[in-house]
Amino acid sequence: MNEQDYVVLEVRPKRPVTRGAPTPIRGAGAPFTPRTVSEATVSVASFSAREVASARRDPGVAVAPLLPMRLVAPVARLDAGVPAGPGSAWGVEAVAAVGSPFTPA
Repeated sequence: MNEQDYVVLEVRPKRPVTRGAPTPIRGAGAPFTPRTVSEATVSVASFSAREVASARRDPGVAVAPLLPMRLVAPVARLDAGVPAGPGSAWGVEAVAAVGSPFTPA
């Protein structure tokens, strides 16, 4: 089977807080209320396409492909100085923002 690495976020309610009437919040992930104490874990796992589909059916799990990352080395900062005179910032004319009805006069 062709497996791929995925980031897995699991949110599991641990125990409800017993004071007050909780209001459910809907959306991605496990159903929870503002008065529910939850436990979240993040991990990396290798899944086949079938395993990913199965994991995504669980309302307490979010699965996303692992994206390759690397740090970018810093470069020296160039001194841009003060603008030479009045006018628009670079690119404003190129996108026709100067003539926009939303541009303040």
